[in-house]
Amino acid sequence: LPCSRSSLLIKSRQIRISSIPCILPLPHSPLTSLKMVTGGLPAPPPPRPSGRQFPSNRRWNISMAIQLLALLSIAILVTFAVTVRNHVVLSDSNAAIRDGSQHGAPQSDKKLKVPPPAEEARKRVQKEIASLENELDEMGKKYMEVGLEFESLKSSLERVATKKARDVANVEGDQRASDGNEKQAQQAPLTPPKPQFEEREPKRWWIQQEVFDMSDYSSEKSSGGEEGAIIPIDLSVNHLQRIEQAGGSPNDISSMTVEEEFLPVVLPSDIEFRWRSKVRPGSKPGDAIKTSAYRIVARRAHSSKNDGGGDGAILWDTGRVETANGLPDVVKWNTFEHEVAVGTVVEWRVSVWDSSTADNPNEPSVSRWSKFAVGPSDDEWQGKWISHPLDVDSFEKTDSAAFWKNDDKAQEIACSNWERRSQPPLFRAKISSYDLYKDGSDDDEIATALLVISGLGSFRASIDGEPLSSSGPLDPPFTDYAQRVSYRGFDITNYFTKGDNKENTHVIGVTMGSGWWDHRPIKGSFIRLFLLPRGAITCIAQIYVTYKSGKTEVLLPTGNKASGWQVAKGPIRESSLFTGEYIDLKSMASFDGWDTDRQWATISPNNEDQHSWVEPVAYESDTTLRIWRYQLEFKAAALSKPDDSIGPIQPKHKLAPIGKLIPIQAPPVMPTERLYPDEIYSLGDGRWMIDFGKGISGVLRFESGLPDPIVPPNGKYPRAHNMATLGPNDKFITVVHGESLEMTTGDINLAVVAGMGLHDSGPQHKSREAGWAESKGGPCYPKDHDAGSLLQRDVYILPANEEGSNQGSFSDARQSHFTTHSFRFAEICCTTEPPTGITALAYRTAFAEWGNFASSNVRLNGGYELIKNAMNSNMLSVQSDCPHREKIQYGGDIIADSPAAMHWYDLSAFYRKAIFDWVDQQWDNGAYAGTSYWLNLNDYAGIGQGAGETVWATAPLVMTARHMWHYGDLKLLNETMRHNMEWMRFLLKNFDDGMKKKGYDEELKGYVKEGSGLGDWLTFRGRDTWLTHQSFYMAAARCIAYISAKLGQSNELSEMDDLAKSVEGRIARIYLKNGKDYFTPPEAAGGNLSPGPEMSLFFSCGAWGKEVHCVKKLLQTRGPHMARIR
Repeated sequence: LPCSRSSLLIKSRQIRISSIPCILPLPHSPLTSLKMVTGGLPAPPPPRPSGRQFPSNRRWNISMAIQLLALLSIAILVTFAVTVRNHVVLSDSNAAIRDGSQHGAPQSDKKLKVPPPAEEARKRVQKEIASLENELDEMGKKYMEVGLEFESLKSSLERVATKKARDVANVEGDQRASDGNEKQAQQAPLTPPKPQFEEREPKRWWIQQEVFDMSDYSSEKSSGGEEGAIIPIDLSVNHLQRIEQAGGSPNDISSMTVEEEFLPVVLPSDIEFRWRSKVRPGSKPGDAIKTSAYRIVARRAHSSKNDGGGDGAILWDTGRVETANGLPDVVKWNTFEHEVAVGTVVEWRVSVWDSSTADNPNEPSVSRWSKFAVGPSDDEWQGKWISHPLDVDSFEKTDSAAFWKNDDKAQEIACSNWERRSQPPLFRAKISSYDLYKDGSDDDEIATALLVISGLGSFRASIDGEPLSSSGPLDPPFTDYAQRVSYRGFDITNYFTKGDNKENTHVIGVTMGSGWWDHRPIKGSFIRLFLLPRGAITCIAQIYVTYKSGKTEVLLPTGNKASGWQVAKGPIRESSLFTGEYIDLKSMASFDGWDTDRQWATISPNNEDQHSWVEPVAYESDTTLRIWRYQLEFKAAALSKPDDSIGPIQPKHKLAPIGKLIPIQAPPVMPTERLYPDEIYSLGDGRWMIDFGKGISGVLRFESGLPDPIVPPNGKYPRAHNMATLGPNDKFITVVHGESLEMTTGDINLAVVAGMGLHDSGPQHKSREAGWAESKGGPCYPKDHDAGSLLQRDVYILPANEEGSNQGSFSDARQSHFTTHSFRFAEICCTTEPPTGITALAYRTAFAEWGNFASSNVRLNGGYELIKNAMNSNMLSVQSDCPHREKIQYGGDIIADSPAAMHWYDLSAFYRKAIFDWVDQQWDNGAYAGTSYWLNLNDYAGIGQGAGETVWATAPLVMTARHMWHYGDLKLLNETMRHNMEWMRFLLKNFDDGMKKKGYDEELKGYVKEGSGLGDWLTFRGRDTWLTHQSFYMAAARCIAYISAKLGQSNELSEMDDLAKSVEGRIARIYLKNGKDYFTPPEAAGGNLSPGPEMSLFFSCGAWGKEVHCVKKLLQTRGPHMARIR
């Protein structure tokens, strides 16, 4: 956007906006022939000193005094200047009268400019002086406000210091007054936070940072060395980039056997290479104008190491490819001429020639080596889905429809069954050197080994006690698991070839969580989880071993008894995306080393302990995808009448169907940032508040474990920290998460982060009766959540054994793994001192960040930071609207946020997956829902027959077009064109009738209120739902026309272009009826609805040449959100 001198006409006053420097996120479109990021951003301002800084009172006094003196001087000068000006004008006028004859003009015809009388001049001067005095008064008020703010901050600091001292004194007094009670004797004086929390340098997000760190992309030396003006960066395969280590990962990848935390896996047919380019520091601008050639080399991974260096075993080499028009958007592997086997792990790199190296073929600029793997299609899997026997047996046919109707008895049974299996299982298998080197010949030397694996709900894989990734909360990503399930791939070659590993026995471990698959069956208020497919927690895996001879074998497929897989109930008592985890530290201690050879044990068939290792059973669904989808379509009213030939209209199965296995389509959810506390302080009675300074989605991690717990002195636990379901001798520590604090108590505000919206609004401002949340939650609402809200809480438990003593230790606690919480604040209860080494891990989908914004204005930077924090927190495999209450993917949020998001991040893979989420959801009649998985939310706002509200349901089509604008992926257009056309056919058939049924008059007579729709969702004014319905009907047609043009489909292009113009004409005709070109509804009372004139500007609809009128009307629109503008 140009930042130049401009003017706005506001109430007939012209206000100048001076030129200001701008730093805006740059679009990185692969449609351009040169994909690069230029440098040259202004230098960042100097860093602020460490520690919390407050303004010096003396410095502020001097500064304000100077400003006041300057304004007084200006006032005097203005007064003098106005007087002199009047005198000069009078003198000049008299001179003109006297000398008029010199210009040859008759005196009688001369039009004289008579100066204003002295009285008028005096009044004007007085008016100017009064205006300056008002400005001085305003400056004085601001000076007083700053002074009061400083004094308030100073007092706050003194109160905090006093409160901390008082807390310490109170605890010490309580300790001295102890009567010797064993529990109270455990208390120690509450110590203040460790110095590390006080002295840590504060976050400085207001200081401009470079968008890219130049050192991250240093060119790898090749035959030509560091040559060329352009560096190839961000190598991706099918939009996926290898991630060596996530930014906030607690794993130290440099000391581990595995080489990366995320390895892209693609089918042979999907091997498509992409990369971006960056200008090398110090190069000449002219050399980077154009690239002349590229070369891609792909080799078998690890072959250069095994073969003593060099390029290794080459699988494909394009040679130097001349490019007359710059670099291509995509280069596809020619699998017809260069076949690549499933299970192969491939390394690849790209070389480019630019203007500086065009004439020297030996001196290209060369990227680093990247890596990917070739995975199996669904029908190439030998492994089968396996589960714990208890998990399968605990399902009954009545469970699947228990919450589809108000059947209290069936819901109680379903809850009881879930409580039997609430502990997620662990899976493991052993592989020996004999399995890997059967013949002992050179041909059987391992070249690569690839583990492919998935699990429902969520999984974390490990080998020999080492985690293979820091992912876990949502792995695999959230999809319609009845239609498609993503799998991961891990390069485990080093475990079998490095050092003495080839002689060792190795154990594959899989830790499971409930995820979106077998969550606690809470009835909910509007988040209806019972409409999701559901079954026993299950796992599938196999290993591809490729030998140097080229032979490939599949080892340890799940479901094969010869593979020797085992399963046991693990140390997690319960995992929930909405409520958190209960972690049994005693059980965790007993499982220490469970995924290593030293703790391997054979199955004991007579052992009835649920933590013992048993043989898994096959997961076998007793229904089909067709029946399940039919039942959903009927409930969504996408079917007009039942079809008895398909099946019952309500589910009657035990285990839901599982969809086809596909390679993961987007990066996994990983910890992208690690935060340290800004402040830790005592709330009294052993309760500690940790403030991390900003809101995130994530978990707390305790690097040094947790201290031993205490019982509060009065024996009563604070609100949200009670655990009534544990035994009398069990010990526990609770961690409650939240985004804000109650103003009156200083506790965490539980209502605003309550899962599924289940809360009674809190004790200070109740709007619902006590017990409302529990009633809406149904029989499986957690009995320990007695604070009137569904809590974001993790609990670490050390149960007592039969002798009354405890095994295990709170020092072993680290973090929860299969949940995320939305929080800035966390309460820990109850310990004598806060944990040391505490951090917060911020999770989101691990796509690359490539855009930034910075300015000299702290408020602008702060607003940018708030928006980006919100975006990061809502990108956990789907783009949600809130990361605690709902967690699901709405079309409206993607429509609104994606333009900015695609400038911040590389969302080529993430949004591609989101589009296919809606493709899976689409009903047979062509209708899209408003969410990517139908949960019966806001269907009233659509035009009927299963369609979501028009704006929200059009998201997949709009996103397909936007994806093309940013990333140039023609393949996505081809794959989704049929589905998007089905949506358009549905709209053509049903839109106009649907709008009539919703009560809209064709000429909008009497339209002064919202109508029926979601529209501009959280506006401060009424919502103009007719305009948003119509505008996105038009947008859908425009997008289809655009896509048709890209695909060369002239018939669809012509048809959709005509439709778009027709709808546009309808909107313009009705909204320009008022004759004032304001673009508002025809009824005057409807002119205050939102969106108003801005919608015409956004869509260029009927506002050509009339933009100024629309802007003027927008600025005159009434409403709280316009107060600051006026």
